[in-house]
Amino acid sequence: MFTDYIFSSQLASVSNIFTNIAFALDSFTMREATDILIVSLIIYVVLLFVKQTRSYFLVGISLLLVSVSLFSQNLNLSLTRSILQPLSTLTFIIIAIVFQREIRKFFKWILTGQKDLFSRTKNISKGVAGELSDAIMYMSEHKIGAIFVFPGKQEIDDIIEGGQMLDGKITKELLLSIFDKNSAGHDGAVIIENDLVKMFGVHLPLARDFSSFRKVGTRHRASAGITEDTDAVAIAISEERGTISIYEIGKSTSIGSEAVLRESLKKLTGETESKHTNFWQYFFVQNFWPKVLSVVIASVLWLTLYIQTGVIKKEFSVPLSFQLLPSTLEIDNQTSKRQVDVILQGKSRDINLIDGTKLEVRIDARDFKAGNVRIPVTNDMLNVPSFITVSDVEPESISVIFREKPAETEVAQ
Repeated sequence: MFTDYIFSSQLASVSNIFTNIAFALDSFTMREATDILIVSLIIYVVLLFVKQTRSYFLVGISLLLVSVSLFSQNLNLSLTRSILQPLSTLTFIIIAIVFQREIRKFFKWILTGQKDLFSRTKNISKGVAGELSDAIMYMSEHKIGAIFVFPGKQEIDDIIEGGQMLDGKITKELLLSIFDKNSAGHDGAVIIENDLVKMFGVHLPLARDFSSFRKVGTRHRASAGITEDTDAVAIAISEERGTISIYEIGKSTSIGSEAVLRESLKKLTGETESKHTNFWQYFFVQNFWPKVLSVVIASVLWLTLYIQTGVIKKEFSVPLSFQLLPSTLEIDNQTSKRQVDVILQGKSRDINLIDGTKLEVRIDARDFKAGNVRIPVTNDMLNVPSFITVSDVEPESISVIFREKPAETEVAQ
């Protein structure tokens, strides 16, 4: 018996959800479309920031907590809700602490609208690029293993380990001495920034997907690892084969000649502009899938809000208001009905905010004549907001008796 009651309650809850969804879609207006558009724009901006800073963990945890929270509220999962509420607060505090640099950068981007968030800062000059090219080609010919890391917009100090500060001017001789097999730091990476060898002998995080790097050495896996979660660029020279690979976003591209290498280094000198340099083109023209995802998320949130807040019906007694009634007519108040009962349907908070004393049924009476007039009462006669639905009107028509006003008698002087 108890099981049947629980099952019936669950069926009723699911039925109410589908009823609310049907009502929400049926009452969709330009107001709702504007609401979704604004929220979509906000979500789109956040998605762009996450894409640029690669803070996927941040948005993933946030979406998971919001989804589970809404799910537990809609299905009235009291245990899940009681556990999730304090856990959500603690998790968001942890996220704010761990990702404070990204969050600070986000608000700076929103307030200033700076376009260079989408392009790489000039990392090296053309002269230094020439020295690098010569050194890399020499190492490739002589099969000297090496890793060069070029940081982008994001800080990498918190994900690298070890290493020695150098801040030395970049020359072919310096680079060859660092990666000499007799050098203490030859197994590590070199960090190149602002035309200087900032650090050498640095240990990089390894790529998470080990299966993709079974045929190559640790240098390649480390080069992919540093570029997986940052916007850095890494160049790796294989000690076994002497091949040159450039890594971006965890993916490698083979460098087959010095001409190709020099062309790749142009991106780091600013000589080749990034396709994302134009902020407005990047924002409005590109990023098709983030736009689609933003609209989908906003639409789901809007629909969930309808389900969460609930759809209710409420009855009102609404007076009749005769508009433009000829001055020669009057209404027989004793025999005519002067109000109707109306049932309004909408979101609970919208229905509860309605002031019943301001509702009225407006009837165009300009063409009425004396006598008993049968008037149909339609939904469009009620002065209700567009986001409120008229569910029922009782009665559907009314009889009103109009009569001629008695002639006024002049008072003798």
